[in-house]
Amino acid sequence: MIVGIAGKIASGKSTLARAVAGRLKARRLGFGDYVRSIAESRGLDPSDRKVLQTIGQDLVTENPSAFVSGVLSFAGYTPPENIVFDGVRHWAIWQEIQALAAQTHDTAYLVFLDMPEEMRRQRLVARSLDRETVDAFDRHANEADLGARLRQAADLTLDARLDETQLVEKVVRLAEKK
Repeated sequence: MIVGIAGKIASGKSTLARAVAGRLKARRLGFGDYVRSIAESRGLDPSDRKVLQTIGQDLVTENPSAFVSGVLSFAGYTPPENIVFDGVRHWAIWQEIQALAAQTHDTAYLVFLDMPEEMRRQRLVARSLDRETVDAFDRHANEADLGARLRQAADLTLDARLDETQLVEKVVRLAEKK
């Protein structure tokens, strides 16, 4: 079973992915973890969101299949482990994840974590980011598929205001439907 967690910056994707992976005894694979490792290997600041967005977008544009393969390899994934992908941000990446599921005779579920915009912005400001910076992050091409295609394609859309336990339960119920 493969679960992909999608959502905007600061919507709670990583928190949910870790909790779901623990509950399903699945391996959590983070696109952000992989991109940060690439930034470090290039001598770039792995905490700079602009750097990460640019690297991530380049990886998607150049070869989405290689990007997903890189994440799998980086995490030491070996089939038939259950996977929770943290940070699905692009339609092309979701298509690659679905192809992986077909190859491994697995089921892939996409979960979209939805958070009211003002609440999400408050989280980002609490991380010491000003509104202008947040707006720049949101305008980046990396965010384009989130509102349109991925949200519409989700097997489950969750309200991020719910308690973490409730969110995890909803994802587990979806994953156990297979």
